[in-house]
Amino acid sequence: MATRPAAIQDLCRRFPPSRTFWLMPPGQIVRVVAYNEIGTLTVLVDPAENLHTLMLVARTVFGIPPADLHEMDEAPADVLAMRP
Repeated sequence: MATRPAAIQDLCRRFPPSRTFWLMPPGQIVRVVAYNEIGTLTVLVDPAENLHTLMLVARTVFGIPPADLHEMDEAPADVLAMRP
């Protein structure tokens, strides 16, 4: 990771791929799958982790600003209770 740009290193430290995040808006549970040099993230939205939505197929979403992601500990209690 030492050879990656500083922006990527910072995003990796703040948003490790092993953690689950709450994307606000639209209120979905996501995992980071890629870091972009312009300072945005690419996330995986999986229906298995979003039982509170009507999603049928997992999708990858790019261009997510870091300010829109919150660690799952910070999500509302009713949403945390819905997780599998």
